[in-house]
Amino acid sequence: MSAQGDADDGAATVWAVAGMAVVMGALVIAMHLAAAITARHQAEAAADLAALAAAALAVQGTDAACARAGEIAAAMGGTIASCGLSGWDALVEVRVTVPLALPGTGPARGRARAGPVPEPEASGPLPVPALAPGSATLRRTAATFVVAAGPIGDSPWQLHGADAPT
Repeated sequence: MSAQGDADDGAATVWAVAGMAVVMGALVIAMHLAAAITARHQAEAAADLAALAAAALAVQGTDAACARAGEIAAAMGGTIASCGLSGWDALVEVRVTVPLALPGTGPARGRARAGPVPEPEASGPLPVPALAPGSATLRRTAATFVVAAGPIGDSPWQLHGADAPT
């Protein structure tokens, strides 16, 4: 090296700082995604439980049902965005704030619908799934509820699961 120094003196430091900035940016984005996914699951679980609670009190009216749904949602770390009854079905939307949220992102949302299961139209006994020997038996009770979840937005409610229409 000469006394005046080379033109690339300190270049490794600049590259190291740039590399650390890229790694830190990726880490921040990964932390936001993990927090958003966790908040979404929390909102969906809170909506499911709040809808079940509201459906259980549907006979007492919308005010009582939605008040109970609000209590359940609050206990699960969320707030009720919307709540209502459609016949005996409770329709609930819950919002949960996302910790470590990036600017411009909103809260996580979960929607659920719960209500009594309609009686089958065919007369006769309900089909019973085969059980392994020694396993527990299934019983049908009068207080059976179904929870259906749908995407957020203006799309219609959809039933998810094994009994969903294809």
